[in-house]
Amino acid sequence: MVEQIHRSFLDVGVDVIETDTFRANRLTLGEYGLAKRVLEINKAAAFLARRLADEYSSKIGTDGRSPLKRFVAGSIGPSGRLPSANDPDLPMSVSMNWRMFFANRPPVSSRRG
Repeated sequence: MVEQIHRSFLDVGVDVIETDTFRANRLTLGEYGLAKRVLEINKAAAFLARRLADEYSSKIGTDGRSPLKRFVAGSIGPSGRLPSANDPDLPMSVSMNWRMFFANRPPVSSRRG
């Protein structure tokens, strides 16, 4: 299904697709017992989007022009929770929220350039 969504955007000529990892973070996935799989889930989504972007980058357009490079943008949020000094049910600071999003980010050297 996600592949079909990506293709529908690429078919109409977009240059950038998102990973569609909306809320695939430790906090949200933890609610479903999947907190330990955050990196795996996000990597799978990124690889799928990158594969399709590469596929469409190699296609010559219907206008006969040379192919255009397609890009992938990662999606990291939201967490589903808003840190607030007035929210007694959320003992989470902004810095804790920041660390949650970037805890499973691969090192710069392992990212594709």
